[in-house]
Amino acid sequence: MSVPFTAVAPEPTPGKLPAVLLSLRGIAERDIDARTFYVEWLTTLCSSTSALAGRCWTINRQGIWEPIAAAGRADGLPELPTERLEELRRSGQPILALAEPAAESAEACSEVWCPLSVAGELRGAVVVVFAVASAAARQGCAKFVVEASESVERFHLLHDRREALRSSERKDRELALTGALRQSLDLKSTTATIANDGRLFLGSDRLAVLIRRGRKFHVAAVSGQTELARRAGAVRALRELATTCAPFRDTITYPNPTAKCDASFAAALARYVDEHFVKRFVFVPLIALPTLPEQERERQATVSQGEWLGALIVEYFGESTPIAEEAARIELLARSATAALRSSRQYYSLFLLPVWRCLGACWQACFGPGKVLRTAAIVALVAAGCGALLFTTSEFTTYCRGHLQPVEQRRVFAPLDGVIRKLLVKHGDHVRAGQALIELQNTDLEIATAELQGRRTSAFEQSLAAERALFNGTEQLPAAERARLSGERNRLREEIASFDRQLQLYGTKRSELVIASPIEGEITTWNADDLLHGRPVRQGQQLLTVAAVDGPWELELNVPDDRSGRIVDAARASAEPLRVTYSPAVDPSLVREAKVVEIQNSADLHGEEGNVVLVRAAIRTEDLPQRRPGAEAAAHVHCGRRSTAYVWTRDVLDFIRAKVLFRWF
Repeated sequence: MSVPFTAVAPEPTPGKLPAVLLSLRGIAERDIDARTFYVEWLTTLCSSTSALAGRCWTINRQGIWEPIAAAGRADGLPELPTERLEELRRSGQPILALAEPAAESAEACSEVWCPLSVAGELRGAVVVVFAVASAAARQGCAKFVVEASESVERFHLLHDRREALRSSERKDRELALTGALRQSLDLKSTTATIANDGRLFLGSDRLAVLIRRGRKFHVAAVSGQTELARRAGAVRALRELATTCAPFRDTITYPNPTAKCDASFAAALARYVDEHFVKRFVFVPLIALPTLPEQERERQATVSQGEWLGALIVEYFGESTPIAEEAARIELLARSATAALRSSRQYYSLFLLPVWRCLGACWQACFGPGKVLRTAAIVALVAAGCGALLFTTSEFTTYCRGHLQPVEQRRVFAPLDGVIRKLLVKHGDHVRAGQALIELQNTDLEIATAELQGRRTSAFEQSLAAERALFNGTEQLPAAERARLSGERNRLREEIASFDRQLQLYGTKRSELVIASPIEGEITTWNADDLLHGRPVRQGQQLLTVAAVDGPWELELNVPDDRSGRIVDAARASAEPLRVTYSPAVDPSLVREAKVVEIQNSADLHGEEGNVVLVRAAIRTEDLPQRRPGAEAAAHVHCGRRSTAYVWTRDVLDFIRAKVLFRWF
């Protein structure tokens, strides 16, 4: 074959050839694709050896030659010299040819055609044009090209090895992903595995898994998130994006959506990207195709007939370009996720699945291999324990809370309306019976007393005047006048007597203004001076409390109404007073005993405690080192001995009887 070339380059310098081979070897050891390698390899070969032109061809999988790289003035070479390439395929040996010069004065050029083989298999061919014509120079150039082609073989060996490793790693990742999805049928665990392991498998920044329920999508899992806020803006945006893309029932990639998308749809996608700082995303529907016979699958099994399971949204936040394997990885992940979600749905669609799972776990735990003897031993121990609980007795007690109070204590009330003029005692003072405690002032009583005294004085003076007129002028007064004066004197005497009786009653009331202690004891009202001094009070209002702290004490228990029946029944069945064990709050380490002396026959409402029945228990005074009226105490009322099983489960049994059996039967 003759190709016109102008000889403008000198022949290659022999001293540079080893360095060129090392440079070509370095290019062969780089992890690059075949087209990039051939371009760099051929360019380096031509530029380093001052070759005029060069061109490379490779053989594809169908055995057809394809041009892959060109360098120098390659326009002078034919695009696809089929005859020469087939000759190289047949011979497998380099071919030297003399190219025709472009002009009569130009020197002839040499073409070196060299096959590119890898482990004895022809992978391609290269032709390099050198500006040499002598036989020795041509042989040298051919030898150099053959040595340079060894770097091509090295590249393909390393490239095939890297591809094998990548393929193995890809298969390992695929197996790890499918294995992780098969570990559990729990829907929450499955979606979390798809989101987290799928993101690592795809190499994306975020992966969201959505489940379709009816016509709506629900975000089930997001990679890197353990808990999802259902009302969060990002979660709501993912649902809206899935709803927008779902009608197409196809994979949608942004920023290159399908041609079926209209302007409004593209605007919705762009708005989502702008609001959530996403550079690129892929929406992948998860549609389970119906299971059909092999002869009908190609004709009927279409995506439009499949069951919607959910969707995947793969997002990239940085500037990135899709890798060559991205579509294949996404398709594989979609198939695996669809199968996992379908299996999970079928599993959870079983009737009474939680019950069967529980029964299966119990059966396996009790009667699995090597567990029968252990189960029998456990059953025997449980039966023995239940028998012991049923046939042994324990002390049956009822827990309640109460207060410690002196048996004798009196409340001091205001006998009349008035204003407290003087408080004669304070908190903690010891008082005697009849000792003055409070002095009241009643202005109305004083006014009424003064007015009554004035009226008595007036009546008394009128009575004296009538007597003087009657006795001094007896002879001169007519009989009728004497009778009138006598009657007036008697009337005034009666009025004076009435006034005296009223003044006596007012005096009794005035004496009541000084309030005395009804018993001997201690003032227990806290801060009485600040509460009562100068304060107006009404008749019957409580003012102070006097307690005989040195006398006998009692325990006043507030028994809840739903527990009082136990105490009443025990008191009726026992000939002796019921025993009470109590512990005062002021010293919980003390545990003392008391005796029930009285049980209230009615229930009263006591604030937050609800309806309670009051129970009084007598205690020994010497058992109380700290005598503080109203001190709280926890108590157990002993109601005899009952079965140990009933004692331990009485509250549960009472709850079932009151809230379940009585309500529904």
